Amino acid sequence: MAGLAFGLLTGLSSALQYSVMSGYSDDVRHPLGVEVGMICRPIAALLLIPGGILLLRRLTVGRVLVILGVVPLFVEDVFDWYRLPPRNIEGLGVALFPLALYLGVAVLASLPSVTRWVAARR
Repeated sequence: MAGLAFGLLTGLSSALQYSVMSGYSDDVRHPLGVEVGMICRPIAALLLIPGGILLLRRLTVGRVLVILGVVPLFVEDVFDWYRLPPRNIEGLGVALFPLALYLGVAVLASLPSVTRWVAARR
């Protein structure tokens, strides 16, 4: 369920980012270039949304898609963290919180209890 929620939120944020960027003129868009999120978020949404749906339908491929869908989000946050490093302990906590959420979703999707839950379908 968390994978599906992350997928929907990621897809929404990706659509909003493209909408905002398309409103800028070429003079503004050209120096900004392509951000990492403009590449990672659509990939993550395309993996997380079907993965969450398939996992709710108790199919094993859903687990794999959810785990793979978290990877682009993790990569995006690491690149953002590299570009704008936290300056104090509060900033470090704010930077690590999404990474902890993504790791939690991946761990929950890979638990043996989820394997048993998927296998109980048959």
